[in-house]
Amino acid sequence: MNFVALDVETANPNMASICQIGIARFADGALAEEWKTYVDPQDYFDGMNVTVHGIHESTVVGAPTFPQVSDALQRFIGTAVVVTHTHFDRTALHQAAGKYGLTMPTCTWLDSARVARRSWEEFADRGYGLSNVCRTIGYEFKHHDALEDAKAAAMVVLAALQAEVLLLFAQHVIDCLLLMVRHVEFRHARVRLGVILAEFGFRLSLSVSTLQEILPMIQIGERICRSGNRCAHTVLLQGLAIV
Repeated sequence: MNFVALDVETANPNMASICQIGIARFADGALAEEWKTYVDPQDYFDGMNVTVHGIHESTVVGAPTFPQVSDALQRFIGTAVVVTHTHFDRTALHQAAGKYGLTMPTCTWLDSARVARRSWEEFADRGYGLSNVCRTIGYEFKHHDALEDAKAAAMVVLAALQAEVLLLFAQHVIDCLLLMVRHVEFRHARVRLGVILAEFGFRLSLSVSTLQEILPMIQIGERICRSGNRCAHTVLLQGLAIV
């Protein structure tokens, strides 16, 4: 997947007061290029904002203004898919462009917060802030640094894509297990297989962590189904000890 991830920090509650921009470009799902710059917002710095990101008025002395970085933004963004976490960064860019009478690139925006809400049930209604989602997916970063936040938003999207792929494999596993249940002759083995299937489904609903955890189950299931051996449930029970 090719896309650009972007994040901004602002000097004050006015979303046009961009004081830092971070961009990370991904090609085939891997980080290919990154860019970060301070921006002189030509505006005041609010104490609350400074507390959040640590950028002071003195930090941006000599930094380019937003119009002076617009060419770089166009080069990175252009017509690409651009990932931001919530609408904040997208809105800030549009307001900054409007402030200076500039035209925004015709890119396609993708909200990684919405991706998280649709991909993980625990984030459907709450807790989908960037820091919390990244803590869940195991990605560490320095929050409220524009480049760090941009890369974190990208990791959320990539983790969601990986989870979707793994779920497709998992569905294949479940289909194999159901097929094997129908082929097992003995009642106690059917019960045990039912328990295994329930346990696997429960674990899957919580987290599909790695392909390595799923793949052995696929291989065992396919081997037993191909063999047609009704006594093969013993092999299955041994192989599914990882459940």
